[in-house]
Amino acid sequence: MISYIVRRLLIVIPLILLVSSLLFVVMRVVAIGDPATALLGVEATQQAVDSLIRRMGLDRPLWEQYCTYMGGLLKGDLGRSLIGGEKIVDALRTVLPYTFTLTIVSVLISLFIGIPLGILAALHRNRWMDHLLRATSTIVRCMPTFYLGLLILIAFAVKLRLFPTIGGGDPSSPLDLAIHLVLPALTLALPSAASFMRLTRSTFLEQINEDYVRTARAKGLTERVVIYKHALRNCLSATLTITGLQFIALIGNGVLIENVFGRPGLGRLIVGSVLQSDYTSVQSLLLLYAAIVILINLLTDLTYAFVDPRIRYS
Repeated sequence: MISYIVRRLLIVIPLILLVSSLLFVVMRVVAIGDPATALLGVEATQQAVDSLIRRMGLDRPLWEQYCTYMGGLLKGDLGRSLIGGEKIVDALRTVLPYTFTLTIVSVLISLFIGIPLGILAALHRNRWMDHLLRATSTIVRCMPTFYLGLLILIAFAVKLRLFPTIGGGDPSSPLDLAIHLVLPALTLALPSAASFMRLTRSTFLEQINEDYVRTARAKGLTERVVIYKHALRNCLSATLTITGLQFIALIGNGVLIENVFGRPGLGRLIVGSVLQSDYTSVQSLLLLYAAIVILINLLTDLTYAFVDPRIRYS
């Protein structure tokens, strides 16, 4: 088991270095082109453009820029915003708690909704309950996230006035933070819950027909014990795998939700940096997002090894 964890960790380190190098090249050669002109505008004087280029260090050789860039990353320095001049790390300290809270709560809600409904659909296979749940999950899963968010916002915030419309809440008030979290988390959770429901249904139907389930019933165990202690336990591996994928997807979808509900967060910070042509912020934020995706995949793999001991020696 230790060797498995070490191998996975050794893969992550060069992968993050590769992603950071690719971002360095893409931002300077392909995507940005001339960031100084993009930032100042085409009407800026050549003197102003040259001054900004020197400030950004773009007048130095590419290899020297790369060494400075990687040296800063190794020290935990993500640079400074070209617009406001503040450290990007300080901005992240403000917005990351909002993003992680929204994502974690959304995953938990989707699990608590999706898994029980998946079991319910499997236990009523090919009956009206099963057809209703599958049809509903298909509609919710196919609906664009921003459109679902607008519907929920109009229904519960504008019409019923049960929740606030925009904002992330007062950081000094946990209750206010929780109230502002309800609608965005529900918007993110519903499509994810539909995916969990369909996965749980299919894997549960496979497990319920296995020999060990028939043996458990023949031993006189109650149906509740057979379902939750035996069949559902063996569905955990597949559910765990998609949980990591859903976590990554929810962070990406959070870009839309944070803008729909006016919440601070990593996605909204990335969008704002792109719109303002903030060269340094875009590069650092994209690297952070890629690192989060890599680490989530790593945690999923490691947790999967604990759930399924058969892969520990593979």
